[in-house]
Amino acid sequence: NASPNICASCAPRSAQKRNIFENMTVEQQCKLLGEALHLFQCNSVSSDLSLIKGGKNSGIILLSNIISKNKYATIINQSPTGIFTKEVDLLNYELESSCNFATSEA
Repeated sequence: NASPNICASCAPRSAQKRNIFENMTVEQQCKLLGEALHLFQCNSVSSDLSLIKGGKNSGIILLSNIISKNKYATIINQSPTGIFTKEVDLLNYELESSCNFATSEA
């Protein structure tokens, strides 16, 4: 039985994956659980869920490099202590004159 918090369209697939998982060896289950943990990491590591007929590169979030298509795009600069925060709106950002690098003349 699927958990009640799983959407109706996902439940049949979840039950199928569970059956596959239950029929795997302990070693395969351990490997799959380790791969599943990658889904919760805050880095670009993908998870190989092919043991349960899932994607080989699951969990990768792909973003367009054209930020103007977004409603908003910001960069949040935060101090190591978290006390100071500065948010920069990338869609309305203009280079400040202080950002220009001076060139030395020899």
